[in-house]
Amino acid sequence: MIEAAEVTEIPVAGAAAHYGAMAYFAALAYPGITARDHAKRDQLIAAVIDWLYVYHRNNSGMRRVTRDRTVKLPGDWHIYRPTMKNEKVLATLNRAQGIIFKRRLPCAELASALVIIRGGHDQRLRRSALQITVGGEQTFTRRLAALGNEIGADSRTMLRYWRETLPVLHLAYAFGQHAPPPAPDDRQDLIMRCVRDHRLWLNKAVAAAESRVYLEFMLPSCTSFDPAGRIALVPSAE
Repeated sequence: MIEAAEVTEIPVAGAAAHYGAMAYFAALAYPGITARDHAKRDQLIAAVIDWLYVYHRNNSGMRRVTRDRTVKLPGDWHIYRPTMKNEKVLATLNRAQGIIFKRRLPCAELASALVIIRGGHDQRLRRSALQITVGGEQTFTRRLAALGNEIGADSRTMLRYWRETLPVLHLAYAFGQHAPPPAPDDRQDLIMRCVRDHRLWLNKAVAAAESRVYLEFMLPSCTSFDPAGRIALVPSAE
């Protein structure tokens, strides 16, 4: 692993792996380095934990929890006490999910397109397949604007999304590649579904993210971003 601005060890297997999934989403949604950004990460993790408490409570058949009934909860959930009201839990989860869908994943798509665009520039005389198919010279600016049109954001807003995503661009790409599809009739939102099903994607995504750092779309020559400024998530020792 090359140097990174922030390195966090997370569990990717075993009983604690759902905490690793929470940390992945917290960094993905809020990659800034300010105290406010870290507070938002902490709030998201707290909201996920509160949701899990309700999830385990309902699966135990308890709509109303009493001191005597809490012993039925699995693990250490019988000693847990929620920290947020349900409305705040849902608002926090929905806000983070919106950021991931509207900002992080589109920027990861753009980063992948940069490799094709760069290859087209290298084959300018022969004209690349992408240029022929789309028509006209493809540039970062044009592709950024096209993505903005798809999600309803102007070019200036998209550029801000791009810049704030760069420290976690590799995490966004890896998650987009390995996120588990929803099961039939599954109404869980993205974050909670993936925390619940962390065995299906987390270990693979963490490994793929660090591998992706070495590919050229993460290099300064392609994105003008130094990969050493990224947030790195690495598996904790078993």
